[in-house]
Amino acid sequence: MHGKGVPKNDETALGWYMKAAENGSVNARRNIGVCYRDGIGTKQSYREALVWFTRGAENGDVDSQYNTAVLYNVGYQDEIEKDYKMAYLWFKIAAENDHVPAQYALGLLYHEGHGISQDYSKALTWFTRVADRDKTGGAYNNIGHMYEKGLGVVPDYKKAMGFYLKASYKGNSTANDNIGQLFENGLGVLKDDTEAIEYYKKSAEKGNKSGQLHLGIMY
Repeated sequence: MHGKGVPKNDETALGWYMKAAENGSVNARRNIGVCYRDGIGTKQSYREALVWFTRGAENGDVDSQYNTAVLYNVGYQDEIEKDYKMAYLWFKIAAENDHVPAQYALGLLYHEGHGISQDYSKALTWFTRVADRDKTGGAYNNIGHMYEKGLGVVPDYKKAMGFYLKASYKGNSTANDNIGQLFENGLGVLKDDTEAIEYYKKSAEKGNKSGQLHLGIMY
């Protein structure tokens, strides 16, 4: 798949992954799952991807555990029925194995109550656990949102702003939009339309629809 020292040939790569998988390679099982999921060297098949990711997951491969969860969480047309309970099961296993995206995803499931009872306290626990290592800033943004709206915590606009700023530092466009709204409405900070516009611009320039809308309203 990488063409290192030989011409790149995805079909040949897949053939060797199959042989390695037959000999018990967990990494090969994951790679086969990726090939089927992304249509690399073979016809795309989410159903086959799930088969191979599940085999890797059951053998302890944390990336396979996460990928299995994602397929169940999203569902794909007629190939895979959306199943939040199975998504939760595999996200939780991967999260407990210290997989950062799985920890974030588990927080989202608790936050939204998908496949499990909604539990803001557990959502906050997982978001907090992963926030520093979450490169997207999504966890910090979600913590900020929980403090802004009082979801499982006492509402606190100043704390919300603090977490939004941490998310903004990581380039999170939703956080920038949220910061803009706090400045525009004077929530937890002095009302400041200039600052609001600055953060709406940061959000809008990254393609955030809400940021674009709010920026348009300001003009």
